[in-house]
Amino acid sequence: MGESIRGVTILEKRLSIGKVAKLKGISVKTLRYYDKIGILKPSYVDEFTNYRYYDPGQLLLVEIIYFFRQSGATLQEIAEACKDDDVLKIADFATAQIALAEKQIESLESKIKIYKELCNRIYNDMVNSKNTEPYWKRIKEKTILTTDIPPDADREWMYNGFWNLYQKIRDHNLSTIYDTGYIIDFDVSNKKQPLNYKKIYVEANYTSNSLPIEMDSTPGGECLCINYRQENKKKQVEKLREAVQKVGKKPRFCLEVDTYTNFTTYDNHIEELQIIF
Repeated sequence: MGESIRGVTILEKRLSIGKVAKLKGISVKTLRYYDKIGILKPSYVDEFTNYRYYDPGQLLLVEIIYFFRQSGATLQEIAEACKDDDVLKIADFATAQIALAEKQIESLESKIKIYKELCNRIYNDMVNSKNTEPYWKRIKEKTILTTDIPPDADREWMYNGFWNLYQKIRDHNLSTIYDTGYIIDFDVSNKKQPLNYKKIYVEANYTSNSLPIEMDSTPGGECLCINYRQENKKKQVEKLREAVQKVGKKPRFCLEVDTYTNFTTYDNHIEELQIIF
C-alpha cells in the first residue's frame, strides 16, 4: 500500500482528508473545494481511489486559511497569498489585513460613539420634554449642513429640503444622529412675531472616509430653552421671550430643534427652542 521509506509507508505518515476534516472541524467538502481552487492541495492523491492525503505540516496552513477567513479575507485573496508557499507573501498579506482591521476598529468605535450620543439624546429629550417652563442647559458646538429657507417655503419644501441634506450626508460619507432643526432669529422686542426662520440644518461630522463638503457650525455654551407643541407654541415662546429679557444679555444664536421624543409621527411633534448666550 503506497511507497515505502525504511519500512513505513508514505500513507502512514500522511493524514486522510477525513482525518484532517475531523481534526480541524471543517467539512470534507470544504477541503475538496480548497483543492479545486488551489488554496490547499493534498500532498498525495491515490491514483486508484482518488482519495486525498495531507502532510501533518499542512495542518498549520489549514489554521492560517481559517484565521484569514474569520478576519474577512476572501478565499481568492488567501489563495493568492498562499499559492507559492512563500511565507513572506503570507506576512505581507497579514500586514495588509492589519490595516483593514484597524479601519474596521475605527469604524466600529465611530458607530459606538454615535449609538451613545443617540441614547443620551433620547434620554435627555424625554426628561426635558416634561418641563413646561423655561430651563437652562449646556450644549456643545456642532458642525451642520444648512439650506436657506425661501420666503414661500411650505411643508413639502421642508421635507424635500431635509431629504436633500440627508442625501449629502450619504454622498459624502458623513456621520450623523440626524439632529435636525432650524436656525432662527429671535427678536425679543417683537411680542407678536419673535421668531424668524432662516435656515434648516442637520448636524453632521467628518469621518476618515468622508469627502470634503462645506459645513457651518453652531456655538456651544449655556442656553435657555423651552419645549412646545404647535397648539401651545405661542404661549411657550412668550414665556421664553420674557425669560430672555430678564437675563439681560443679547442672545448669540437661536435654534429650534426637533426633539427625540417621537420617531414615527411628525404631527404635533415636540420642539425645543434654544437661546444660546
